[in-house]
Amino acid sequence: MTAAASTAQQQLEDAEKRLFEAYGLPYECVRVSLTDPSLDVAVRIVGDGSPLLFVHGSGMSAATWAPLLQQIAGHRLLALDLPGFGLSDPYSYEGRSLREHAVAQLTSVLEALDLGRARVVGTSLGAMWALCLALDAPQEGRRSGGPRGACGLPAGHEGRRVLQAHDHAGAPRGDLARTGAFDADEGARRDEERAR
Repeated sequence: MTAAASTAQQQLEDAEKRLFEAYGLPYECVRVSLTDPSLDVAVRIVGDGSPLLFVHGSGMSAATWAPLLQQIAGHRLLALDLPGFGLSDPYSYEGRSLREHAVAQLTSVLEALDLGRARVVGTSLGAMWALCLALDAPQEGRRSGGPRGACGLPAGHEGRRVLQAHDHAGAPRGDLARTGAFDADEGARRDEERAR
């Protein structure tokens, strides 16, 4: 790593630390090795409980999720820097379709984090990644909650507005992944009941 890259990485780490502190989020940043692609990615871990994997959009990083992570209790929140973004290793997205990149990367992330089951939440490109995983890798989709377990949600302050609107509707806030507004599993169950 060049001196300039090292300085830029340190500045990003420092800014991220200040951001998570501003939201009162104690976190751990770990690097995990992926098999496809063969590189290391950075993952921020907040809290304990059943895992929720957060995937950012293009041009963003895991830190984008800090305002929303602050609002979610009772889960182990895993905010990923996709390859080539944030504190993850550089990466070229050439050579295969974005859909193939998505499935390979998220499958590798789930394996590297040894997640037997995790819901995947994405915004923008991250939502596309989650849906590609659910559609193209059913075996991994079951691990991540199936096609109904993937959801998209605005990151940062936009996600916070969604939560505030959700609060005004009287829904519980602490368990985001189980509320009808955000859990596609519940919506699918209601659809199946209406079809009967």
